[in-house]
Amino acid sequence: MPFTSLRFKLSWRSYQAHFLAHFQAHITDGHLHVVAPPGSGKTLLGLEMVRQLDQKTLVLAPTLTIRNQWYDRLCSYFNTDNAFTDHSFDLEQPKAITFTTYQALYAFYKRCGSTAAYLHFFEQHAFGTIVLDEAHHLKNSWWTPLFQLKKSSDATLVALTATPPYDSPQHELDKYFQLCGPIDDEIAVPDLVREKDLCPHQDFVHFSTPDEALIQRIAQFRLAVADYIDSLPKQEALVAYVQKHPYLSDTANHLEAIYKAPEVFSALLIYLKASGTPFPKEKLQILGFEEKESLTIPPWQLAWATTFLNALLFNPSEAYRLPIELEKALKSDLRRLGVLKSHRVDLVGETDFYRQLSSSPAKLRSIVAICQASQRQRGEGLRAVILTDYIRKAFLDQEIDKDQHFGKLGAVPIFKALCKKLEDTDGLAVLTGTVVLVSNTILSRIQTQFPEVEAKGKPIPTNPDFVQLQIDSAANPVGVLTQLFQEGHIKILIGTKALLGEGWDAPALNTLLLASFVGSFVSSNQMRGRAIRTFKPVPDKTAVIWHLCCLDFSDPTGGADMHRLSRRFSAFMGVSQNTPLSIENGWERLGLGLPTTPEAMRQTNTDSLHTSQNLAQIRANWATAIAKPGTLIRELKSYLPKQTEFQKTKSLRQRDLVQYGITQFIWSLGYFIPEFLVKNLKLILTKGWIQAIYALVTVLFFGYGLRVFRLVKAYLYFGKIHTHVEKMGWAVLYSLRDLRYLRTPFENLKIECYTTDDAIIHCALVGGSEYESALFIDALEALLQPIENPRYLISRTPFWRKSLGVPLYYSVPDIFADKKERATVFHHHWRNLIGRSDLVYTRTLEGRRLLVQIRLRQLGDSDAPTKQATVWK
Repeated sequence: MPFTSLRFKLSWRSYQAHFLAHFQAHITDGHLHVVAPPGSGKTLLGLEMVRQLDQKTLVLAPTLTIRNQWYDRLCSYFNTDNAFTDHSFDLEQPKAITFTTYQALYAFYKRCGSTAAYLHFFEQHAFGTIVLDEAHHLKNSWWTPLFQLKKSSDATLVALTATPPYDSPQHELDKYFQLCGPIDDEIAVPDLVREKDLCPHQDFVHFSTPDEALIQRIAQFRLAVADYIDSLPKQEALVAYVQKHPYLSDTANHLEAIYKAPEVFSALLIYLKASGTPFPKEKLQILGFEEKESLTIPPWQLAWATTFLNALLFNPSEAYRLPIELEKALKSDLRRLGVLKSHRVDLVGETDFYRQLSSSPAKLRSIVAICQASQRQRGEGLRAVILTDYIRKAFLDQEIDKDQHFGKLGAVPIFKALCKKLEDTDGLAVLTGTVVLVSNTILSRIQTQFPEVEAKGKPIPTNPDFVQLQIDSAANPVGVLTQLFQEGHIKILIGTKALLGEGWDAPALNTLLLASFVGSFVSSNQMRGRAIRTFKPVPDKTAVIWHLCCLDFSDPTGGADMHRLSRRFSAFMGVSQNTPLSIENGWERLGLGLPTTPEAMRQTNTDSLHTSQNLAQIRANWATAIAKPGTLIRELKSYLPKQTEFQKTKSLRQRDLVQYGITQFIWSLGYFIPEFLVKNLKLILTKGWIQAIYALVTVLFFGYGLRVFRLVKAYLYFGKIHTHVEKMGWAVLYSLRDLRYLRTPFENLKIECYTTDDAIIHCALVGGSEYESALFIDALEALLQPIENPRYLISRTPFWRKSLGVPLYYSVPDIFADKKERATVFHHHWRNLIGRSDLVYTRTLEGRRLLVQIRLRQLGDSDAPTKQATVWK
């Protein structure tokens, strides 16, 4: 056996021991994907798994630094008396354990000349374990040899990461999970705080608005796009083309294509309606709608214009072939607007405005405000790092303007702004690959404390109290400035992601400002992980992490910078600011809402700065939240529609909309009927009770008929909705059991489902593994999300529901839908728990027709109704 001489020299912490106790159960399928936050000993756990698997192993790392860390940890913590020597750094000369990089693997793949030769090498050397460390670092070209290896090899695959790339484009995220597989287990941040490997901490957001020039550009862009969208239905040539489009002129012969992309067909109909062209209602009959059936066609808006234009310009099908002159005219208009990209039309401008908003110089004001507040609160104890993307060396000899910025965000502009606004700047420094700036005070200390580095200072004319540090080429300025930062001589360090984003370690760091936007999710989370590490000289260290966001008030959702920030929070776990306290991920835990006016934004920033200064409260919140042992639970949150109505019911402490409605209705009648009888006493005496009852029924019908109708419809729509979600959950869980996805004994599992006052249904699987929880939540989410293109549907459409306009359809989750036998298992449990229904196969013409009907009925519902969260409880 290759690893018999290896033993871990120390004792495992409780969360590490708990993970290793379940490791063998996770690995039975030959696959393991683990999320372990910085500070959890991910590399040590990886080596222990390699030792236990006891097979020839290939460890792949993203950089030489991380590759060498694996070897260093092996020697320092496992290799007793240096007895183990069977290791290699050369992939072409592998040994019992071979450490290399993804780049080296790709280079080897290219040298092999063919896929067959590449795979023959691995078959010949028979690696039994392959470790993928931080696979989110992979470049596009590096995926190919890994997928080839995974497809052809029977080796056990172990994927380790601190940061799944949740904010990557969807196709890249899908590729990541195809390679690494679903997450099997995750080491919880709260466990590390409990063990004092991480310190109490909290995330905060400081908002800003773009400068007037960018606001004007965005406003002009939005107005120009809106005017263009409004002009499209008025273009006679385009209307004539759409009228003759094969989907409309020859619908019967294009049904299969229509059913594959119903949103395109919908966009054509919506466009025609907007143009005032008579609506071809007979086409809806072909699709299965009855002639008298009511169907609301949405207005012609940005989303449908985007679908419409992308279909016409970028679909290779002959059915979409535009006349050359019309195509040229459309593309000319779109280029003029600046929305025509290489393979799509972007009417939102998200790509362009994201970069402008995320790098907005308005964030300099946020940085100044945060540093000023931090200096006042922490004083001599402040250890702040500002992480940015660019140096902007060209601004070094320029004076800052009256607005305290140069129109660019970067290390030098940040330095200039802080020099201008901070009261104490002696502890301010800049550390980048080419520019190192320190105060004259720090220069003197370096010359005294580190005489061997031969430090000199080049004066900065615009900042006479600072110099550009120049030291002997053999010396390392990073090590020198890091030590001064640790000792407290440097209190605010401005650095670039390229230099400090990976491998840099300074546990004294207690205040982190993330002013980075280029690839910032992974690097920001890594730096965030370093900020929350404990620091022995400061046993009560409390870390504060600031995220900067530039809002676009012309976008009701906050704009591109806000979208990216909220996505990143899926990987940031911490104590919620809501009551009661909980530990969870996601943007919602900050309890901020979205400021919609400059005044609301300023108040939010003031509140955040005030809260961030109460370090004792942050520590107390963590102490309360981790007082009892907990575990990570994946939870699905379902956001109920018509939240205003629902919140009225909750304000009266009711669980159900209908209970409130019935109560309100009865109370109303209780007041109305006696009053009616008193006022109509003369009618009763002169014309009798029958005439009075007739009058009463007439008044009730006209006065309360609409209310009763809405009440009944609301009941059918909401029902006891939290109990329906729970029943859906049990249908999923029983199906997972019957199809043998569960490893945990079934009697140990339970479903927790409840509704909160904010109109959110929470549902989670309790007692299962991370893998089981992920399967459960993904399947339940598929049931609650708007229907897209499932293979099978569950249909609940009795006549009385259809008459009220609330037919019910649900997608059979993909995990059960690959074969009819598996879909039937799920349908069996659905009928037992929820009621009579039909299982509909959608890959027939009739099934596709039904999908189009459903999609058309869903057109007005654009809000995402569900969101996954990870909660520690």
